[in-house]
Formats: sequence, C-alpha cells, structure tokens
Amino acid sequence: MQKQFLIALFCLLSLGSTSQNKPILYDFAEIPQSQLLNPALNFNHKQHIGIPLLSGLHAELGMKNFTVSDFFKVTSTSFSERLVNITNRLSSRDFLIVNGQLELVNIGFKISEKSYLSIGVYQETDMTLSFPKDLVALYLYGNEINRLYSFSDLSLHFQALGVFHAGFSRKIKENINVGVRLKLYSSFFQAQTTNTGAFTTTQGEDNLLIHRFNNINLNAQFSGIKRGQEDNIEDYFLSRGLTNNLGLGLDFGFVNQITPQLKLSASVLDLGFIRYSKRVNNVTLKTNFNFEGLQGSFVPENYSKSWEYLSEEIKENTSFEENTESYISLRPIKINTALKYSFGKYRSRSCYDYSYKKEHANAVGVQFFSLLRPRGPQIALIGFYERMLTRNFKTKITYTLDSYRLSNIGIGASRRIGKVNIYGTVGNLIQLRDLSKSNHVIAQMGINIIND
Repeated sequence: MQKQFLIALFCLLSLGSTSQNKPILYDFAEIPQSQLLNPALNFNHKQHIGIPLLSGLHAELGMKNFTVSDFFKVTSTSFSERLVNITNRLSSRDFLIVNGQLELVNIGFKISEKSYLSIGVYQETDMTLSFPKDLVALYLYGNEINRLYSFSDLSLHFQALGVFHAGFSRKIKENINVGVRLKLYSSFFQAQTTNTGAFTTTQGEDNLLIHRFNNINLNAQFSGIKRGQEDNIEDYFLSRGLTNNLGLGLDFGFVNQITPQLKLSASVLDLGFIRYSKRVNNVTLKTNFNFEGLQGSFVPENYSKSWEYLSEEIKENTSFEENTESYISLRPIKINTALKYSFGKYRSRSCYDYSYKKEHANAVGVQFFSLLRPRGPQIALIGFYERMLTRNFKTKITYTLDSYRLSNIGIGASRRIGKVNIYGTVGNLIQLRDLSKSNHVIAQMGINIIND
C-alpha cells in the first residue's frame, strides 16, 4: 500500500497541484519563490532566474481526520465495516484537499536601489472535497425518523489554471517595504457545486411516514470541457488553454523592520476572480414536495408499479435545467502574517559587491496562515527557528498547529553554490515513516540562478 500511495503522490506532483499553505517557504528571503508569498519581500540580490520547470515544484495532499490506511489496512474487519467506522468518526467539516504548483518561468531584477521587479508563469490546480456526512449516512443506514439530511454537505471545488504574474516591491522608508503583484488567470478547467435543501422523514397518521424534500436546489457548474465535445483533450490544453476563461487578481504585502532584530510582515494573496464564459455547462435540479408512504399509489397485485408511480411523482415535482450561461468564481483568499526576532552572531549573506549585508545567525518567530474555503476558513499557527549554518547555507524548522494535527514538524534548507541556489522543504516529518498513515503530505523544491 505504501508503494501505491507513493505512486499516487508522484502523479499529483506530475500534475502540479495550487500551493496553499507554505509555512517553511514564507519569509525565507534566500529563496526567490518566497516573493510569491509576500510581494514586499526585500530580496537583496541584483537578479534571479529560475530554471524552467525546476524552479518551483510543490505538492500537498491533506485528509482531515482520516488516512489511506484507514480504508485499506489489513485487519479482521471488512471494508464495509471500516467505511462505517470512518463515517461515524467524520463530520461535514472534514475534507480532502489536493494542491500543488509547477513553475514554468520566474525571473526578477533590481530596477533601482529601492525597487525590485519579478515576473513569471506557473500552473496550478486546487481540489477541495467536503465529506457529505448526512448523505453518506442516508446511504448506509437509510432514513431515520425526524433526522434532517442536508444536501449542503456535498461540496466540491476543482480548478486547473495558468497564472501570469508581475510583482513589484519598493522600499518606501528605511525600515518599510511594500509590494504588489498583478495576476492574470487563464483557467483550463473548473468544476464546482453549490447545494442547498434537506430531506426529512416524520411520523404521519395510520403509521405512515411523511417524506419531505425541503427546497432541494442542486447546482453543478463546469467550464473547460463540455459534455459530448469531440476535441482531443491534449490539443485543447495546448491550443486553447491560454485564451480560455480569464480573470484578474492582486497580491498585497508589507514588511516592517521595527528594530534591527524585530521584523513584522504580512500579505494577502489572490484577491481576484475568473469569469467563465467559454465551454460552460450548468446543471440545476430543484424540487420541493412531500409524499406520505405509498398509500396513494400502492397496487397490491403489482408491487413494482408502486415504485414506478413514486418515480413518476418525483419527476413531476422536479425541475431539471441545463444552460451555458457565464458565471464568476472567486479565488480562495490567503492571508499570511509573521513576527520574527533575530539574534546571535552576525553572518554575511553575500560579500561579492555592494550587496554585502550582515545578518544575525539565528531567528525565532511565529506565523499565522488562513485560507478562505467554501465550507469555512482553513487556518494554521506556526512557530519557527531559523539558523544560518554558513554564509550560503540556511535552514528553517517549523512546528505547525493546523486542521490536520497538532504535531506537524517541517524542515527546509537553502544552499548557495556559486550562483546556483538549491532549496527544498518537507512538512510533517513525523508521519514520513509511513505515508499511508499520514493525513498531510507537503513538499517543495527548486533551483535558481542568483546574481549578486
């Protein structure tokens, strides 16, 4: 099973699934990609060039309150029993996410002593599936009397897109940097659901049960590949991806060096939207009616016809619509903040030219991350320790409290060899011994050329 899980994770890495929370990379100033998490970052070099397809690789797989092992571990219980146990343990607040990023281009350069410009292109995907607790319980156990089965628990959001971006950072005071990043989104494919309403069963007269479909409204929106299209999918991505459904977004950030040792930073990412107007397919199902047992349609000599009559009754009271109307989807907003205190002996970051700068060898701090999801915010609190082992070798260790667990330890490192910068980060080290039992896997790496 571990081998199968690693294969699945490799596929996710190959697809390039959006980076969401990157606690190790945030404010890691030696790594150019940290500018994507805060456009105000003070990058103390003249120029950087990312190695195409290798400068930024990121993958994240998260499962709240369950793991792959829960489904497939070898025990005396059957798969059905394990499924029931998992269902009893989960709630509608639990979810499955798949995120990641594949960077195609990333370059940046100083345009003045106080300003830095960076531009690039990356491809990202993002999937969030909430656990439909009520509907799974309805399937497993049938309908309990006086229990409300909510359809809003069923929530899916999937998106694959390319992002063209240009960021600008500026030192407006000796101790304050501000930054902004403009993004152009080009969506390849998108699918999302928005559902409301509930199903209930109550006791009626003469021991008959009253079943109520209360304002059921099921909506599914798709864009990118329409049902029944004859186009080759590979040709579609290559020829139409860049001119498909477009949107705009902005990132904002600031850095305040309060004292030589104390720094405050914050950023807001993906304040934007995408308008879907091409290859759109919207499906809506609505119903709102009650029926009491099978009394009105029951035919003793032909029991099967009773269900046919019920089926017809449901169809008569249900509207089903399809259209190709355009719609707008908001990007999931991300918020980062950090407070860092530096101490210890000075070490030089670079001494090749006037970019020479001294830094403290150690730093400790705390970070906060929030991602606004359809079913509620996903938050994380991170404590970290940074250490410059040599002039060109820096490490960072994090301890994260998040939705998945309270013991997520991560580590990252950045190594400079001449002009080549190599970095890598891995989260949730404790669970790496058995990935099938891990409910959160996150990793990233990259290679850049940095000119001082």
